Amino acid sequence: KLSFHKHDTARSAAINMAFDALRLGGTMPAVLNGANETAVKLFLDGKICFSEIMGKVRMAVGKHSVCGNPSLNDIVDAERWAREEVLLTC
Repeated sequence: KLSFHKHDTARSAAINMAFDALRLGGTMPAVLNGANETAVKLFLDGKICFSEIMGKVRMAVGKHSVCGNPSLNDIVDAERWAREEVLLTC
């Protein structure tokens, strides 16, 4: 059985950040994805604590200048940039 409930915005920083990235559009969802995947890998590899994941993602998202009508290359470059930004913080 599946049950769906409205998420608690006060306790769902990651979900809120994802919705914000979708609203901004352009290259921001790719940046969010690249930063998150890299931060989670760092956690799984024992290089950062679980509690550091959101801070690293938030940092990359905060530094990114959105390209509003990106080409595929812009999206790939933005995701790569985000991964590199997260790695630079370790």
